[in-house]
Amino acid sequence: MDTVSLNEKHCSVGSVNFNNSHVDDITRNLISPSDDPAYWCVDDATRSYISVNGISQNIETINFIKSKRTSKNVIRGVLKVHYRYCSLKLFYMVLINGEKVKRNYLVYSESTGSVFCAPCKLFGSTSVFSTVGFSDWKHAEKRITSHENSQTHKTNVLTMKDRGKVAQRIDSALILQIEGENNYWKNVLRRVVAVVKTLSSRGLAFRDKTDKFGCNQNGNFLMSLELIALFDPFLATHIEKFANKGKGFTSYLSFNIFEQFITVMADPDISHVDQLSFVVRYVKNDGTPIERFMCFLPNSGHKSEELIDEVLTMLSLFDLDPIFLRAQSYDNASNMAGAYSGLQARIKEINPLANFVPCAAHSLNLVGMCAASACREACDFFDIVQNIYNFFTASTHRWSELEGTLHEITPEKVREDAEVLQKTYPNDIATCFVNECVKFQGHIKNIEVKLSTIQMLQFIRKHDITSVYPYVEVALRILLCTLSTNCSAERSFSTLKRIKNYLRSTMAQDRCSALAVLAIETEITNSLDFEKIINDFATSEARKKKF
Repeated sequence: MDTVSLNEKHCSVGSVNFNNSHVDDITRNLISPSDDPAYWCVDDATRSYISVNGISQNIETINFIKSKRTSKNVIRGVLKVHYRYCSLKLFYMVLINGEKVKRNYLVYSESTGSVFCAPCKLFGSTSVFSTVGFSDWKHAEKRITSHENSQTHKTNVLTMKDRGKVAQRIDSALILQIEGENNYWKNVLRRVVAVVKTLSSRGLAFRDKTDKFGCNQNGNFLMSLELIALFDPFLATHIEKFANKGKGFTSYLSFNIFEQFITVMADPDISHVDQLSFVVRYVKNDGTPIERFMCFLPNSGHKSEELIDEVLTMLSLFDLDPIFLRAQSYDNASNMAGAYSGLQARIKEINPLANFVPCAAHSLNLVGMCAASACREACDFFDIVQNIYNFFTASTHRWSELEGTLHEITPEKVREDAEVLQKTYPNDIATCFVNECVKFQGHIKNIEVKLSTIQMLQFIRKHDITSVYPYVEVALRILLCTLSTNCSAERSFSTLKRIKNYLRSTMAQDRCSALAVLAIETEITNSLDFEKIINDFATSEARKKKF
């Protein structure tokens, strides 16, 4: 146990024994008040901070194990020992009409296992709620009710609320001035973020030969700001006042600023560096399958043992457990698709349920090229297949006739295939899955509307019948998470060619991945919240201005 002496202007409570974690809490309290009221150093700064920012109760996540208290009773001449704890119901007051009102003034101390009244602790009271904390859980409701009805408590609550009102404070003019300056710089950053989002979502370059406003070679970033300034008096005034000042002046219009925003918004080849495209596929809550590009990785090698290290590292980085992996898809290269030592085989050693699906597009291309080069009959076969497809799709009547000739799958065939699938995924699907499939087939027949795989899953979730067909829902999710092609990864390389062209061949890997994420996932980029981006930017490192 360490001994910490708190003195001088922070607090004077003598010598207190705490463990190392408690010492850290006290150290943080010197910057901002701790969530634990037992550590509060009650001074004017603490009163002002809590009055303005409020109290953090966190009662939903608090563990009340330290509030354990012993209660002894004699029942029929026998001594009985009971243990009582603090409970969530103490933080709510029940009105006579049954309504619940939260006791916002009550704060639980995890270090002492007791509760404090925050206003009384801050503004003075002789009650146990403001000194050592209350922990008589047997009479808790009665004592808390008595305290909150006392005149001292009511006065302290009103005093705390009045102190929190900026307009009634002595330094109200200074605070309003600070808030005005904060809003000014936030408005500047909103325009900067809008330009960064637009350029990055389209894969355009940001800078050129110079970083001077008014120059024809200052790049797309500064050019966009100049264009906005033509119709935006606020930005025009800001550029006139702060542009081209050089180092030592804060403008938030420099190249360094948009580089930081690119990193914040991305949240993580011409240079002759092999790249690995990392794409994941999952199912949203509404049943829609989604493929997301995560990042580009510099290829550490072409051998499968080197590739597996990269894949597992990225899964760990994004907090994705490979145990939940149900499919993987790559091209047909031997180091990826090899049955014994390829990447897919090494991943299946970790998770046997991660079935490998060769990219259908690559496979079809290889088959077509091989057949076309092998014999003329193969070329004629593919030509006939294409003509048949063109014939039926040219007419809606002929297409409906073709669909009518397709035989419907019988319940026996459904049962047989369901048994095979259940044996393939015994840890995901129970044996009752077979009967569920037969019943679900009859269910969708009554709809008289043909549903695709995606529509089936959406139908189950929309009508909230997951409890009726739980394992059918699981099987559909596994199917929808299985990639039939790796076209998303191929398209990411097309984006890479636009981002990392000959003029940007020396771009760093982190910046390349960040720009690729913003360009490929345009929908997410455009939906990013301005305030959240600015807040993340402000907290990423020390700033000369406050936001």
